[in-house]
Amino acid sequence: MAKSSRHFYTLEPDGSVQEAYGLGIREARAARAFISPTTVIEEIRATPFHLKRWQRQQLVIACLDAPMSPGEVVEDYYNRVNDLSFRKSDTATEFGKKLHDLAQHYPNRPSDIALMPWYEYFKEWYDENVQEDLGIEERIADPAIGVAGTLDRRVVLRDTRLAILDFKTQGIKDRVYFGDSWPKQLSFYGNAARKKFTYPETPICINVVIDSTAPAPLITKEWSKTDIDEAYKDFLCEVWLWSRDNTHWPCGKWNLNVNP
Repeated sequence: MAKSSRHFYTLEPDGSVQEAYGLGIREARAARAFISPTTVIEEIRATPFHLKRWQRQQLVIACLDAPMSPGEVVEDYYNRVNDLSFRKSDTATEFGKKLHDLAQHYPNRPSDIALMPWYEYFKEWYDENVQEDLGIEERIADPAIGVAGTLDRRVVLRDTRLAILDFKTQGIKDRVYFGDSWPKQLSFYGNAARKKFTYPETPICINVVIDSTAPAPLITKEWSKTDIDEAYKDFLCEVWLWSRDNTHWPCGKWNLNVNP
């Protein structure tokens, strides 16, 4: 992964957390910047199977949409369809971002009227399940391990439980692919929130999946305490490995044998 795609945060003297995109590792060391959980997971683990499959599908579709021209050399054809597949995936990614923003900024209505059917399904789910909003797009850091991120939503559910919501968009066909990274991300947000707000225990962690292919009822995955506890152990190992490999310990080197 290119250094410029790494996502860092800085912890300011007043305790606020600020985004710091585009830092190289040297600049991050100088700024004692915290790495994001998504960057750690993406760089330590291989690309998830469902994402690889989707990327291959885009390339096949591009080949079908743009057959090889007579006299076109293989390398030129590869470059042409590869560029076309990237443009298709960029379009899909941009639409997914719009749906993600819709979920994050609810109850604000989307400026794009075409998104209203998705908005109505989100409203139905949200009003049925959420009692109170506690925070939206909160930047949160854990100084014990040098990681920071932006959690989508912190809420009180109708059954009065505290919960961290993480929104995902996916082109759902036969089923939802629950990524291996999802509980790891949530485990970080949940444990960081527990520390920051001095909760007696980690909040409930829930993925909320929005179908990007067509408006449809939302699909949720509430991870069990065991799932989150195990995911957090994996995540801490990955953070330690990333920090070691990049020689980047913004809060000082910590002991993996002692749960930070």
